[in-house]
Amino acid sequence: YTLVATRDDYETCIKRNPIVFNKLRDLMASRTFVFVGYSLRDSDFRLIWAEIIQALGQFRRLAYVVDPDEKDEKTEFWKINGLRHIRMNDVAFVRAIHEKLVADGHLPSEKLVNFFASERQRTVRVHLGLDQNESEGAFASAMFQDGLLHAFSYVLTGVSLGKRPEELERELRSSEKHLLQLKRKKSNDIKIVIEIAYWSGQVEVLNRFCKGDISPIPIYFHPHRLAPSQKYIRG
Repeated sequence: YTLVATRDDYETCIKRNPIVFNKLRDLMASRTFVFVGYSLRDSDFRLIWAEIIQALGQFRRLAYVVDPDEKDEKTEFWKINGLRHIRMNDVAFVRAIHEKLVADGHLPSEKLVNFFASERQRTVRVHLGLDQNESEGAFASAMFQDGLLHAFSYVLTGVSLGKRPEELERELRSSEKHLLQLKRKKSNDIKIVIEIAYWSGQVEVLNRFCKGDISPIPIYFHPHRLAPSQKYIRG
């Protein structure tokens, strides 16, 4: 029921699987390591750590350890092992990193994400209650709302999966280009109007999210002006 790896096992592993450790060396030479919730006192891990440090020498990047213990001897222990001590608990550290990423524009704020989640719910409620066959304006608005909802899902899912702002901006530029091509056709064909309404919804959400705009999002579409509207158009 228990598997214990001995020092000899680790030494054998290093010799028999050099590719794995070469990759680890490469990461340590090109990335900054941060140890969180790990004491580094495990003798077997320290064997691997020492072997990698010795191999990299002066090319090794500075590594950090997050540890709330403020004792000087603890800091000295980390220094001896080649790590800089960050005196902070893990939760506070992650929060600080998140706040910094938001402040620098690498992540959206919680306020922005919550606003778009709320707007998606509002759009769903209106969409489900809209009779598409009532009028031309209702049908165009339904297509516009489809575009809104698809863009909401793309944005909110992307954020939860770590999609970068520049990826969202590329998607915005692509959607804007497609919408412009549709508008240049200047056709009264209902199929073109539907496509314009749909892609206008996509652009509306992407543009506002990229700008951090939290003003109310229009959820209707004017079929003659070919533009979003805050009011329902019956014509």
